[in-house]
Amino acid sequence: MLILGPVQLPDYGSVPHVAMVSFTTLRPGVPHDEACVMQPGEHPFIRHASYAYYRDVRIERVPHVTAMVQGAIWQAHTPCSPALLARLQQGICASRLVRRDVKRYFGCR
Repeated sequence: MLILGPVQLPDYGSVPHVAMVSFTTLRPGVPHDEACVMQPGEHPFIRHASYAYYRDVRIERVPHVTAMVQGAIWQAHTPCSPALLARLQQGICASRLVRRDVKRYFGCR
């Protein structure tokens, strides 16, 4: 899910980029990042209790993302609500698993 952008990011040149996060289903007894847990129905894509997998936040060039969607390699989903987007962005700052450079793009302290 796109959680930032398109924006120009320091150290990434003049091409706009986006930040993306994936989701992983919660499994009983398996440790997970508590920074942003989602329940079914919070977004049409989420069908099981899941969490944002912040350990692998991806920074991608907009032309690459566009090409992947147009080539049907990636599938575009319904945009998330402003409230959910805010939770996902706040989770970046709350998670101990996010790289420092990524936290900087979100204004984390």
